[in-house]
Amino acid sequence: MGKPNTKKDLFELISSEAAACRVCPDLCDRKAVLSNLNGSIDAKILFIGEAPGRQGADRTRVPFSGDQSGRNFDRFLASINLSRDDIFITSAVLCSPRSLSDANRTPKKSEIENCNPFLQRIIELIEPRVVVTLGSIALAALKRIEYHELSLKEAVGNVYRWNGRLLAPLYHPSPQVLASHRREEQQLNDYKIVRNALALMDKKITLYWLPHCSTCQKADTYLKQTGKSVTEYRDIKANPLSRTEVERLSKLVGGANELFSRRARLYRSMGLADRELLDDEMLDLMATEYTFIKRPVLDLGNNAVSGFTGKSYDMVLGKE
Repeated sequence: MGKPNTKKDLFELISSEAAACRVCPDLCDRKAVLSNLNGSIDAKILFIGEAPGRQGADRTRVPFSGDQSGRNFDRFLASINLSRDDIFITSAVLCSPRSLSDANRTPKKSEIENCNPFLQRIIELIEPRVVVTLGSIALAALKRIEYHELSLKEAVGNVYRWNGRLLAPLYHPSPQVLASHRREEQQLNDYKIVRNALALMDKKITLYWLPHCSTCQKADTYLKQTGKSVTEYRDIKANPLSRTEVERLSKLVGGANELFSRRARLYRSMGLADRELLDDEMLDLMATEYTFIKRPVLDLGNNAVSGFTGKSYDMVLGKE
């Protein structure tokens, strides 16, 4: 067999290796649920579950199908206008863990660890821009690929940066979870976050900066490392902002005071440190002299942040 050179070939190789895997003693008589039935390998969004269920994917060979969890999942997907054609679904453990009575059981840590290389290869192959974990097992499995400190209870309903992509942790759609941990109405609201993450992928991002400013360069590097491409770089020295543009950005960042930089040399030389500046004065100064603008300014169209810290960028990107 020749070396695989297409995405399809690579996926078939991963699938065949997973089907032949016998590393986990308790799962040797099970077959991995990984095939073209999992979805599109070109999907922009990847869902990760816990493991195939006895009445569900282990029987149908289609993740989240054939049981009530699957029906719930389809309903939640439809609520944000997504179908199975739009996504790829896999699991932290590809085979179906069973108890001695043949009931579903929680995967062992060793089983999750053994299957983790397959999960990592799937993520690298699919290259999703959004990853959605369904349940705490799936969320924890990602730690082994790139560490995070998220817990499902605290993280659900928010979007985070993980491994160069957006991560949306959700609860599992099983009837047991809906009955005891996360009701239908709550889960439907959670899925709106997924829709927001999808919208964020294609949002125009403008970075108002100075190319040789070290803080601006750090911000640009951070955006690239977290999977976001800047749509437009605006050199505020070569292409100064108008008074109208300055006023718009000040509103987005929370006021003129948030956009105004008191570290500019002119701030002291002009004697501005000795008195309280009005908003209109700050706006006029920023429109007249670019050094009064706290840089960089990350502009998402309906939200923005001035200056740079990883935390502030995560917050403004996660709100979209």
